[in-house]
Amino acid sequence: MRTLDIGGDKALPYFPVKEANPFLGWRGIRILLDHPEIFLAQVRAMMRASEGYNNLRIMLPMITDVSEVDEALRLLKKAYTEVIEEGCKIEMPQVGIMMEVPSAIYQARSLAKRVDFLSVGSNDLTQYLLAVDRNNSRVAGLFDSLHPAVLRAFIQIVEHGHQEGKHVSICGKSRVIRSRSCYS
Repeated sequence: MRTLDIGGDKALPYFPVKEANPFLGWRGIRILLDHPEIFLAQVRAMMRASEGYNNLRIMLPMITDVSEVDEALRLLKKAYTEVIEEGCKIEMPQVGIMMEVPSAIYQARSLAKRVDFLSVGSNDLTQYLLAVDRNNSRVAGLFDSLHPAVLRAFIQIVEHGHQEGKHVSICGKSRVIRSRSCYS
């Protein structure tokens, strides 16, 4: 399950985020870390719902720095301790991150050391690497998930993830995949 991922093209009517450039602003993990009460409530609910299954995997969106992962992991451990103290019988869920921004590529190995799995958000990563808004008809034709820079980024993420023994999957829509889904 992905934690709350709002901002950019993902708006919530009851939690407005108004910014001049929402794709480069306050979104994803940034909102959650600024509002830990929302993050804690969500992951506690996820954990409680996983009781009896122990198959929960939590994915953190829009990670740009290892410090965000460290803080999110601290909060996740706090939530886990709380639900265990309430009598919930669960294992600590696996935690992964969305690799969606260029800064994550250059920290892939350090990020992989901290989490259980990586998922490449191919839509956002392609958009950010090529400086192309896929929703803008003037430049949408330049959105190319097979661009050499995009493919090199994918390779680098996979190599660094595998060097740390982590599973790497891809999530998004591309000309190769032809459907919006997640693949390993």
